[in-house]
Amino acid sequence: MGFAAVLRGHEDVLAQVESGIGGVQEALGPKVWSGESANAWQYEAGHARARQRELGELARPVHAALDEYADAVVSLRAQVSFHRQVREDAERMRYAVGGFDGSASPAVEARRAMLAEQAEMDAHVAGAALRDLAVQRQALDDRLVAALAIPGDSGWAQRKEVLSRAGITGVEALDTAKLVAAYNRFTDQALDGDLKAGDVTYLQDFFTVWGKDPAVMDAYFQSLGGERTRELVNTLGTSMTDADQSVTAAALHGLAVAMRQGLATASHSWGEKTADRFAADMFTGATGTIGGGLSVIGWLFHDRASTPMSATFATAMADQIDAVERSPGRPGELGLVDTSVVAGGRSLMWFETSSTDPMPSDRPAEQVFATLALYPEATLDWFSDGRPDDVAQADWRGEGRVDYWFGKRDWGVSVTGDGFETPAALWTSLQSVEGAPASGTYDAETWTKAEEVSGGIIYGLAGNPRFTTDQLTDDAAIRMVTALAVEIPMLTEWAIIRGEGAADLGAKTGRDRLPWTDEVRSVLTISRKTLADFTGTLGQHEAAGWYLTEAVDYYQQTLISTAASAPGSFIQDGVEVLDGDGVFARVVGLQALVDGATDGVDISSAAAIDARNQKIAEWPVAVLEEIIPIPGTDQILGKSVGWVADLAIEELVSAGVEQGGKRAEALWAGNEKQAVINANADCIDRADEMKFLSARIVFQIAPEKFATEQGAIEAYDQQAQKYLDVYSSARDMTDGNAGEAVCTQ
Repeated sequence: MGFAAVLRGHEDVLAQVESGIGGVQEALGPKVWSGESANAWQYEAGHARARQRELGELARPVHAALDEYADAVVSLRAQVSFHRQVREDAERMRYAVGGFDGSASPAVEARRAMLAEQAEMDAHVAGAALRDLAVQRQALDDRLVAALAIPGDSGWAQRKEVLSRAGITGVEALDTAKLVAAYNRFTDQALDGDLKAGDVTYLQDFFTVWGKDPAVMDAYFQSLGGERTRELVNTLGTSMTDADQSVTAAALHGLAVAMRQGLATASHSWGEKTADRFAADMFTGATGTIGGGLSVIGWLFHDRASTPMSATFATAMADQIDAVERSPGRPGELGLVDTSVVAGGRSLMWFETSSTDPMPSDRPAEQVFATLALYPEATLDWFSDGRPDDVAQADWRGEGRVDYWFGKRDWGVSVTGDGFETPAALWTSLQSVEGAPASGTYDAETWTKAEEVSGGIIYGLAGNPRFTTDQLTDDAAIRMVTALAVEIPMLTEWAIIRGEGAADLGAKTGRDRLPWTDEVRSVLTISRKTLADFTGTLGQHEAAGWYLTEAVDYYQQTLISTAASAPGSFIQDGVEVLDGDGVFARVVGLQALVDGATDGVDISSAAAIDARNQKIAEWPVAVLEEIIPIPGTDQILGKSVGWVADLAIEELVSAGVEQGGKRAEALWAGNEKQAVINANADCIDRADEMKFLSARIVFQIAPEKFATEQGAIEAYDQQAQKYLDVYSSARDMTDGNAGEAVCTQ
């Protein structure tokens, strides 16, 4: 059939367009084009592909049904023609032999009777066959009609009704601007205090039908504006608790949720200027004392799982909040909070939960920044912004933001309920950008930006008076250890190997040649004391302390494994892996850090972490190999350096270390229960243990390096002092007696 052929042609064209867009998307991937414009274009291109795919899927069953119908009708036509001919022949025969002929002989008469009977039988059979073919044709017609029916006819009826209310009754009148203008009238009526059940239903239908259409939602919300959007959602929320309101709370909440979905859809099509304009308008007049405006912003950004706002919108709103919270004349670092007696966002959240705790919507910054953390590139760009700081006169905008949001702002669980979970999410997010340390790849510019920000984050948190163990949630502490684990190779070179001379440069990076790497890279410039302060806060948290020992153990095992695989190689220029300032200077220094940071804490297995945290507890263990990429080791060990399978035993065997039937032991980390070092004597014994363990492993890996094991022990005498120095720095913070001499010979 011609129409089926036309549809097949259209389907082929749609498939070609979809494939072409997909090819361009791949060609313009993040390595070629990145940033917010790229993200917006990728979103629009993905939406266009989805529409092409949807149209193709609609055309496919239609032309298939037409093809099937055509083939079946052709077959039926031949059968109908045959049976009609049989019936006509039978009728002619019956007419020819019918009547009485008195002159005919008995034989002829018998012959005529037989032919008449045969003709009658043939006519009967042909008639029955034609009736059966008619039934078949009706069935074919029914199937074709069903295949050609508009998909989801009930949805179409609703769409038609929505259009009719806007005065659109024909295809020729279909116009987005007219549609949006009509539904803005219902919005105006609601904002004027005339909130009727019919208007709520009409708006709900509008969002149900068009809520996922970027063009319509963009037109609607740009026409409505940010401030009126906030006011409408606030009206819906406050009306839920109005005893005189005739519209049910469920209907009001349903419309608010539909609006949030529509706003999210629109935001993903916005460029930077559109998002900035809308966010500024939404923030206009939003105060924390009356009107409930801040709680609406918090509620709109709260549902990140199913309706996340876009990166451009989250960035724009973060700019607005940042300008207020960091303003020089603003007292305190408690952050924006909505204390309005009646707040629409709070009412909407009350409807969603039975909790009596303070509602997260009342703190918009937490919700906006948690949304920003969903987008690693946007997060890194925001905190590394090199433009002049027009808010608080820092050297550059990104530095001022890191200093405030990590170093000064109170995220404590007792005050905000956040417990530093949002800062942890932001940090792990920006580390994962392609080319940054957590990505496993290297791009000099991206790496440097990420290291600058990470250095500022550690320096800021270590000095934040509210960053204390009791103010961190389990999730925040674990995620921060995960972020810290990524930085272990870089922190080791600056804070541990350089010793007490390593200065705090905060958000400025140093330059170091990492072990086994060919190029000099940017590294965080964090002093040993700052690192000890930071790890001490995390290490005193039971769950995080366990992961801290795991992360350090993993890096130690990697260093030892690499040394065992290439004992004669150089870890850096002029430094062999088994020299005193080689691998084991790093291994012992890290062990002293984790011993001091977790001093006095019962570090048990992941099973000891309570059930509420089990999911996140499993996550870091499963991905430690992936989230702690060790620069340079792939040149020696390949892609995998091997994870030590069983860490919860008294004595461990380092992966890959086995020469001449001997095994290198790694006793210092990963034990089921960390040794508690409470006295100087214990610490000194531990320091001597480090010396003996280092020497023993070196002698087993490369027995030719020393004449006797005692010679190796004497050569590694410096490791005991390395342990004492680093441990003392870490212990100073965790035992609450900063500055007192601990662990000295």
